[in-house]
Amino acid sequence: MIIISYTARVVGVSIATVVVLMSPLTVATAPAAAGASSSMELTLGRGASLSLVFGKRTVTLTCGPEIGGTHPHAQAACRSLTSSRGSIRSLAEFAEPPLCPQDFVPYVATISGTWQGEPIADGGVFSNECVLRATTVAVFDF
Repeated sequence: MIIISYTARVVGVSIATVVVLMSPLTVATAPAAAGASSSMELTLGRGASLSLVFGKRTVTLTCGPEIGGTHPHAQAACRSLTSSRGSIRSLAEFAEPPLCPQDFVPYVATISGTWQGEPIADGGVFSNECVLRATTVAVFDF
């Protein structure tokens, strides 16, 4: 018989909540020509929906042909986006779910612009800041 601790169940529910709450807009994942432009605007704020966000912060991120923008960790964010082919749903790098609190203090994250020359627009609601950071790695670390 396998016994799952209360903490493990809470983490599992938190991760499941992220998956359920993430509302797809559109995601461009088609391969583009080498050296194509990747320039995005990322927004982050507290709230339970894409239409109602408090304390909204916005940064720009350019991943090609040069790395830059107003993102404080542009190189790490571009590295993460490159490994996920521009999809924020494929960013998580953990083998085991992180130990995050069960608090529901939702954060909304959006990305829009171009990824390797193709339009990209995506967003999601994360159950709390810990889940946001664990799931999106450096991309929304601002």
